[in-house]
Amino acid sequence: MLGCFVVGKDKVFIIETDRIKTISQLRNSIKVYKKNVFKTFDANQITLWKVDIPVMKKLKINTDTNIAQNFGAVKLKEDFDTIEEYFGTNPTAKHIHVIVYLLLPDTTVSKSK
Repeated sequence: MLGCFVVGKDKVFIIETDRIKTISQLRNSIKVYKKNVFKTFDANQITLWKVDIPVMKKLKINTDTNIAQNFGAVKLKEDFDTIEEYFGTNPTAKHIHVIVYLLLPDTTVSKSK
């Protein structure tokens, strides 16, 4: 059971998952669970960060927060790593374990002359 928080939203949610599942499978589970948030995005556009933050500190997380620096976050970037490799067998109760960021596509438009 992992506590998750989507940056820009106000609710922490729980993902029930088997610790032998991969980070890619976790990303897909989050996309399905938060289908209204991620309905127009692919799972690979979701960035996950491992943290261990008490739920009461969620208000300190926003789009301007440097979570790696402020919370010692570790980016979950290896799709084939298992959940257990990052979180062990018993994650801390009543904590946020995963911060979820949505990678927005680059919207820069170049002007041709």
